Amino acid sequence: MDAILFEKYVKEMDSSYKELWESGSNFISNGFGFCILKDGEFVSVCNTYYVKQGSAEIDITTSDKFRKQGFALITCLAFIEHCVKNNIKPIWDCDEGNENSKSLAIKLGFNSIENYQMHWWHENKKNIDGYLKKFNYSDD
Repeated sequence: MDAILFEKYVKEMDSSYKELWESGSNFISNGFGFCILKDGEFVSVCNTYYVKQGSAEIDITTSDKFRKQGFALITCLAFIEHCVKNNIKPIWDCDEGNENSKSLAIKLGFNSIENYQMHWWHENKKNIDGYLKKFNYSDD
């Protein structure tokens, strides 16, 4: 991804990246990502949520209409290849209810090494409610 695609991603897919990286140029200078586009529309995107101390956390998203077609696998493989070439340890992290993420991680060769309790906050309750519903959690 370049800075223009980063800004497009922020606008169309995940506005939280603006808060994380502040700008496309900062993302390109300090992070990285890979994507597949079809007719100018994001199919699958694999970005780093952070790069720190020689490691990078994988953040993957695939548009609903393109799921179960191998696109997430392709973008993640590009991400991991970049990490290996640059001596960066790729890190996979997902919550217990995200079966699709866990399945993809296994296909990519990741092993579960740790379970921990996650506390998540967002200022917009709709985001929280949507997340809890998506992964069949209650908000208790």
